[in-house]
Amino acid sequence: MHVGISAIQRYRVLAPSLRLVFGPLSTARLSYSTSRRGRETVQFPWVWPADANSIPPHSNLKTRTVIPFFGNIFEWYTNIASRGLIRSVFDSSYLAEMRDKMVSAAFVSMTEAISNQDYDMIDQIMSPHLARVYRRALENIKAQGFQLKINVENTLAPQQGGQMINIGPPDSFNKSVPFSRRLDRYAFKYSQGMCVSVPRPNRQDSANSTFSNQVKSTVNEWTSIELWYKVPATVKVDLWKGNKLIDSDRGKIEIPITFSTPFYEGIMNLGRAFKEGEDASDLEPFRWFISDIFNIVDMKEVQQIQLSQKPRNE
Repeated sequence: MHVGISAIQRYRVLAPSLRLVFGPLSTARLSYSTSRRGRETVQFPWVWPADANSIPPHSNLKTRTVIPFFGNIFEWYTNIASRGLIRSVFDSSYLAEMRDKMVSAAFVSMTEAISNQDYDMIDQIMSPHLARVYRRALENIKAQGFQLKINVENTLAPQQGGQMINIGPPDSFNKSVPFSRRLDRYAFKYSQGMCVSVPRPNRQDSANSTFSNQVKSTVNEWTSIELWYKVPATVKVDLWKGNKLIDSDRGKIEIPITFSTPFYEGIMNLGRAFKEGEDASDLEPFRWFISDIFNIVDMKEVQQIQLSQKPRNE
């Protein structure tokens, strides 16, 4: 179980305490390159080809159930349900075109935007949270006199690694807000291919409110889709300080990348925004944006979830 562009459209919870079971976690410094020559002097959310083995897998979160057997059945059901919901919106030919053309094109455009410090393109192609991460990182290395150049020499056919349907208020999935603060306001349930969040009831409503009742209403209100891919590529990374080349690396690397849609009030509206385009003027325009790369956002979320579950006296 897993927890957790307009620019490229040219290619057209449970109880108060959240208890989760975690899959294997990497201990690597996933946001930064490791110590070799000049690359250890900068902190930047990019993995150098020589450090490809440090890229962690996507997290494997699931809500713990009292009877594990029922948990396995529930995961099987939600996995089928999430795939069915995605196919109800996108037909197989569109998903194939996205995998074969859009993913690699977006990846190359993103690396060019980072290399050129093109903030407008970064804002167009990335989610607001990921764009803020890269804006801050670029401003930080610029202030130190460094510049990072990333050149994608070629890419091979991307492979889809999974999917996630996020159901619940958009604010509950805002990764710019620490998970502990979101957990104060929302309850979460994780299963295979699906994450559901609902507002925590206040004391007046708690007597007549259950998680399942809230889910029934939430499902019809807010939905977003994530698709996970892996892009095999040959990449050259150069670190410059002024006119001096400080460090350089070239090699093959398989890069995990996540594409997400905006949130819509129900899967029906998401489908309508996709199929009707500008004719659905009452809805936010449909687009895909890159919401994660190298699983850095996903792993940060996992770390925050882990911290939120520690006893207060630790």
